[in-house]
Amino acid sequence: MGVVRDAMVNPHSLLVITINGACFLVNTVYLLLFLIYSARKQRIKVLLILLAK
Repeated sequence: MGVVRDAMVNPHSLLVITINGACFLVNTVYLLLFLIYSARKQRIKVLLILLAK
């Protein structure tokens, strides 16, 4: 049990921050590409959902 506890990642560790930052970047690029290439109706719908959050 000590091995599992020692292997857990601390929320303030660099690895977690790096992974979260990379995921944020990938999601942002995906969203921007969707907004650029989507149809107007879909684009407005997604923007309204994002503004509602």
